[in-house]
Amino acid sequence: MTVWLARNRFPGVSQHTVDRLMRLLGMRGLVRGRQVRTTVPAPHGARRATDLLQRCFTAPRPNHAWVTDFTYVATSAGFVYVAFAIDLCSRAVVGWSAATVKDTAFVEACLAMALWRRQHTCRPVPAGSSTTPRRSSACPGSDGTRFGGRWPRTARRPTRGR
Repeated sequence: MTVWLARNRFPGVSQHTVDRLMRLLGMRGLVRGRQVRTTVPAPHGARRATDLLQRCFTAPRPNHAWVTDFTYVATSAGFVYVAFAIDLCSRAVVGWSAATVKDTAFVEACLAMALWRRQHTCRPVPAGSSTTPRRSSACPGSDGTRFGGRWPRTARRPTRGR
């Protein structure tokens, strides 16, 4: 707006004055570019998973409890999603995965890597353990049936942080 005023015979108008007056009138200037939406709210009344750890992020022994999460990284070619699993006892990253799409297979690849790494580092995960992958609340339909259904149904419970 300030540029338009300067071009149309109002050269001495302060940008701050224009901003203040436009705000008072409820006006907004032209915003160029597209705003990126990074978080999509859940539908109203959607059932959320319970917090199985009850905000207690400690574990008495390795492989007793893992936490998983995924995030995104903006690159020049677009977004890259990164998932990781952390052992709460050792605070070590036991599995990770990166992909350009955020889907169930991407999260399950992280969990499959964590299981594979623990099996091959002489720290196997006991069958039926609480670290056996659970259904992800962020990826509907991840019921553990991929990879030949090797994750027991009793250990696939949804959970969430906050």
